[in-house]
Amino acid sequence: PDDTNDDMLFDSYLRAAQEVVEAGSRRPMSPRSVEFQERLIGAARWWFPVCPVIALTSVSYTGADGVEVPLDLADIRLEMAHNEPQLVFAQGIWEAAPPGAVVTVVADVGHGSDTMPRQLFEAATLIVKDWYEAKIAVEEKKHLQISFGCRALMRQVKYSRPRVMCGGG
Repeated sequence: PDDTNDDMLFDSYLRAAQEVVEAGSRRPMSPRSVEFQERLIGAARWWFPVCPVIALTSVSYTGADGVEVPLDLADIRLEMAHNEPQLVFAQGIWEAAPPGAVVTVVADVGHGSDTMPRQLFEAATLIVKDWYEAKIAVEEKKHLQISFGCRALMRQVKYSRPRVMCGGG
């Protein structure tokens, strides 16, 4: 980029490309705190919808009175955080929770620059190049196109959780 306008344009392309790559791969490219909510079905195990998970911050559910009830993290284990992140809950942890309660999980997720698969970086770079050359406006996100090559790169590292919840408890 030769001037400030190109700098601003590249910045908007990079942010939009990162969003596209993260959505297409279910792998956050940079660390951040995220909140997930699911309906309780008495699960013993819950898989995260994204990968990797850096750390578990909190888990709570909404009680029958509408008040948020925090769970003791000592009763919850984060397993396989970098390739198939899941929470394993201690037996009986849900006994006080009303059926269908909303469970809230807060965790730090995302890749650091040293752990990010090269395919994510390459896909984002290729998207920015394609959009810049085609003079595409990123404000029109629903019309943004990505090439077959970008899709193939994202598919190589796409995370798919096997289940949402399983087991009783």
